[in-house]
Amino acid sequence: MNVLITGGYGFIGSHVAEEFYKEGYRIFIIDNLSSGNSRNIRFKHSFYKLDIKDDKCREVFKNNKFDVVIHLAAQINVTNSLEDPYSDASSNILGLINMLKLSAQYGVKKFVFASSAAVYGNNGKIPLKEDAAINPLSPYGISKAAGELYCKKWNELYGLNTVCLRFSNVYGPRQSTTGEGGVVSIFMERAAMEKELVVFGDGNQTRDFIYVKDVAGAIFKSVKKNAAGVLNLSTQSETSINELIEELRCLKPIKGICYKGIREGDIKNSCLDNTKIKQELDWEPRYSMTEGLKSTYEWYENYYRNIRKHKANQEGSTASTPVLKRITGLIKKSGLLSWTENLVLFILTCCMTIIAQNASNYYLLDYKLIYIVLVGIIYGIRQAVLSSLLSCGLYIYLYIEKKDFDTANLSRKSKIKQNTPRYAAILGNIKGHF
Repeated sequence: MNVLITGGYGFIGSHVAEEFYKEGYRIFIIDNLSSGNSRNIRFKHSFYKLDIKDDKCREVFKNNKFDVVIHLAAQINVTNSLEDPYSDASSNILGLINMLKLSAQYGVKKFVFASSAAVYGNNGKIPLKEDAAINPLSPYGISKAAGELYCKKWNELYGLNTVCLRFSNVYGPRQSTTGEGGVVSIFMERAAMEKELVVFGDGNQTRDFIYVKDVAGAIFKSVKKNAAGVLNLSTQSETSINELIEELRCLKPIKGICYKGIREGDIKNSCLDNTKIKQELDWEPRYSMTEGLKSTYEWYENYYRNIRKHKANQEGSTASTPVLKRITGLIKKSGLLSWTENLVLFILTCCMTIIAQNASNYYLLDYKLIYIVLVGIIYGIRQAVLSSLLSCGLYIYLYIEKKDFDTANLSRKSKIKQNTPRYAAILGNIKGHF
């Protein structure tokens, strides 16, 4: 079976891809690489570098018969949604509509939408069930709530089987330091780099943290069990930020903690009731908070160790590299290598042309034309245009130089011709004297 995962190179997407690949699915990925990383996936798959709003996505659906579409691509940063709600809506609503439209048109059997606990807002009646009131605090939460309505309507209008999974705060390896639920990854990064932790608020705010592999397993089961409607995906357990710090302190000494003001759009307490998903999918979270944090920390520790090692190797390599190689490296990084090589070829062409001009085979071989064709083949049209201009300049210079030379040579011959009788008379006088 073929499964398309939008945002498949991202944090959650890469783990979901692994889960389906292990189960024998053929994996297809659409990702614009704005936050995803192709190194997150090491197995065979098909990749399309596209934005989910792009019209070219139609060709992807047309050329591949997808059985399942898992829609994870989104703008996930709450702060960014407040600062730029247009961009948030463009990605999270227009992008979703494009995927729903194409899925219905090309016969997709199952559509999984990644929603969020952010749709509930600041509701104190926790743990929250799926029928709780929807009252998002940010444009991000609004876009996710709207996305659920679109999925419902596509099911009613076009018969597209959709399921919306409201994620609680997902954490685990490969997570970036921004976005929803990013507090774990931010703490991991700062701890690994031996920096103090920054807490917004008093640290007593709670989250329902869920390990990413549990999320991937639940998404797979939602396809296998053909689930529909809206389901909370969580562990149904509250963990405060201060408790999270204490768990992390067991893994690595904490340098310090800095408490700051509460951020706009942040929810005080969050916990989702997972009774429905456990019953419908026969699913249970397998990883405890301690196990998940340990696995996550080991990944981050190894990740930043490799970064430090690579940086040290680069610094050592730079210090021992000859000056010429370092200059060459700088030219490559600046993107001027092709221009530099073009100029070197032009100088060589100048030398060959000047030498040939004074030889008998000058008219048999035009080095300027060879230079233009060669540059066009190797570097493309832009460099070919430059080589043509340079060759024209060389031609004009040689033409003027040759004309000046011919004029000077003609003048010299004329003077010799005019002075020949006088030189002959002088020579005759000399002979007569002797």
